[in-house]
Amino acid sequence: MIRNYPDANINNMLYEAMSKKDINILKDFIESKRQKRYISNKTSIKMNIFGFVNESKNTRIANIGNRTIRDLILLTGDIDYIKQCENELDDWQLDLFDKERIRQYTTPNQIDLPKGMTYGIEIESEGENSINLGNWKKIFKKSWKDEFDASLRDGLEIISPKFESDENKQNSKEIKSMCAIIEGFYQEITKRCGGHIHIGADYFDDVQDWKNLIEIYTNTENILFTIANASGETPRSGIEKYAPPITEKINKIKDKLNQTKSIDEFINVIKNIQPKMTELYHAREDGSFLLSDGTPIRNKSAAINFLNVGSKDKNTIEFRIPNGTINPNIWIDNINLFGGLMRVSKELTAIQKKEKSELTEEDENKLRNFNYLKEPLEEELKINPLLNLCVGEKNKRRFLERYVVNKKLRQMSEPSIKVSREMYERNVDFDFDFDDER
Repeated sequence: MIRNYPDANINNMLYEAMSKKDINILKDFIESKRQKRYISNKTSIKMNIFGFVNESKNTRIANIGNRTIRDLILLTGDIDYIKQCENELDDWQLDLFDKERIRQYTTPNQIDLPKGMTYGIEIESEGENSINLGNWKKIFKKSWKDEFDASLRDGLEIISPKFESDENKQNSKEIKSMCAIIEGFYQEITKRCGGHIHIGADYFDDVQDWKNLIEIYTNTENILFTIANASGETPRSGIEKYAPPITEKINKIKDKLNQTKSIDEFINVIKNIQPKMTELYHAREDGSFLLSDGTPIRNKSAAINFLNVGSKDKNTIEFRIPNGTINPNIWIDNINLFGGLMRVSKELTAIQKKEKSELTEEDENKLRNFNYLKEPLEEELKINPLLNLCVGEKNKRRFLERYVVNKKLRQMSEPSIKVSREMYERNVDFDFDFDDER
């Protein structure tokens, strides 16, 4: 059943929009609820203001459908229409909270990835309207897929189509549109939800691209765990199980990785850092989690998932660090961050092949920042070189803000992170069951 909105007619309208597959039915309904006020003199102005101020918020919501109008505007998924509504918000007497929720979908923030790069996202949410959301998506967002995830409670994972960087502007609107619809259905982002980003692995065409990526990542992993979430957020509680850090594992095979001569050889080696299924489920190696040739079955649960690389269906590198969110601006920033990480890894390969006399000033700056990251320095000294390489000045300020705020929060919660890590590494014995948290 569609969510029980204050106005009984709204459920009928939602069903009608779905059955007729016409989003204009929703827009017509919204317009019918517009609060027209025609004021002709000062007396009427005073009366209207007096009446509005003294009307309780609950009464206004019941009579006007304040919050409902916000939801319906978002459910259209039409960013241009949402922008139009933003300029006329007072016509529905929406409160400041509702206005802010709408405005996050109309920002100019945009994906900025290079030509030839593909990407996609997975939006996880929980709530009683998961089924309704799935049905709505099947009608109005057919290019997006959905899956029920066992790690979520009454949850749904919405999977984007494969986005092409040639259409960054339209893709940005599409992500904003999908996030708006999810919020319109009152879905929740809980501590179990992840915000996974896939970047097409075929963007790399030289084994050195991969080596540069690993070099940057292993020297900045802790920073990435700090800046990949909205300001004021620490990594979700289930991250040590579903997306644990991987630098220590990579460092153990780094020499072998550096000796590889081809992409295929590199990928075969790097996939060995993915956790074994026996590790994930704390199971004995009795043959249950072995392939026919006796090699262990590995799981995607790591900060970066390399298992998809080389797949015909989904040849991607999956970055699993970020928390779940329906704030489209966080999604766009993180796509630019991880896509930028891959972009600069490839750019560095081209620079490294140049003669010293051929290097431009920009080339030298990139090499300087790259080499600086490899130095044994405090991470506070590496944040600027990392951002200079991956996102540049345009988006740098937001990530610096995230770093300052989230670094303090992570330091405060370090004891709980330590316990989680011990749990993951099976250094603590348990005689009770606990819920899986993403």
